[in-house]
Amino acid sequence: MKFNRLFVASISLLLSSVCSSAVAGIINLGAAANYNAFIHQNFSATSSDVEGRLAAGGDVSISNYSVNIKNGTQLYADTSGSPALLVGGDLSFSSGQVAGNVSVTGNYTPTGTGSITNGTLNTGGISAIDFDIEFAHLIDVSTDLALLTANSSASDLWSSQYLVGAGLNSLANDVHVFSLDASDMLFTDYLLSDVDNGDTVVFNVSGTDISTSWGNFGGSDSSLVNISENILFNFYEAESLNINAALYGSILAPKASIQAPHGVIWGQVIAKSWQGNTQINDNPFAGNSPNRAVTVPVPEPSTLVIMIIGVIGLVAGRFSKQ
Repeated sequence: MKFNRLFVASISLLLSSVCSSAVAGIINLGAAANYNAFIHQNFSATSSDVEGRLAAGGDVSISNYSVNIKNGTQLYADTSGSPALLVGGDLSFSSGQVAGNVSVTGNYTPTGTGSITNGTLNTGGISAIDFDIEFAHLIDVSTDLALLTANSSASDLWSSQYLVGAGLNSLANDVHVFSLDASDMLFTDYLLSDVDNGDTVVFNVSGTDISTSWGNFGGSDSSLVNISENILFNFYEAESLNINAALYGSILAPKASIQAPHGVIWGQVIAKSWQGNTQINDNPFAGNSPNRAVTVPVPEPSTLVIMIIGVIGLVAGRFSKQ
């Protein structure tokens, strides 16, 4: 009986460790990490820009549009060897400028005044990125993040939403997980607190059809602006996402078709498709960098938990008969 009690205690300790474990690492965005905008299918935009690199697995149609040019004049630093513009389908580029190499798997017939500077054009062949494989991985990442238990809270007061993190501890690389829904994207002001500099904030937003307000997603106190490189909006269920805001943080919406007629996004955009004139600014997600590895809580592995409980019951039953 002594061995029985010792065995059960040991297994219980293991179970507790499994359920509450955490792992230090990166939120791995795969090939998407090298791009300011990473789109599974088609990308269409006019009269705006993406400050960094753009990759799309389908057709790209842009006019009066700039790619890989920061603040209109400064060439975006390309240190990864990735093309400034990678197109898995056909390219329609009538006016604007792309700074850096352009790779087009399908057809591109130059028209209008669209120009390529500081780079070369390559057409035909096979795309350097398998977008189907990459987005299968990104959907898994998005799903896994959505399974994390929320350790932070959101409360509403009039037209403002108060986002309270897991707490200050003067340590960087913690992760603050919020569980939100589509209605939480409709406030006028967003105020974030109890988050240390260098921490990562994950907003898991449920809902298949989501629209943002014209609200201040940077916070009237700049609380989200100040850590925007550490913020990830995970729209893990979204199939339709309508953006009308100045949004500070990166967007992970691998199953969503994004309509973005107004606003600006300070972060990376990962989506199924994109149509709209919203500006996409260079502000890469720091949680993907090995230099800024975050401590990510591991979701409770329910299947493994059930198996361990079963083993406990089986062994305990056998020893109780001896």
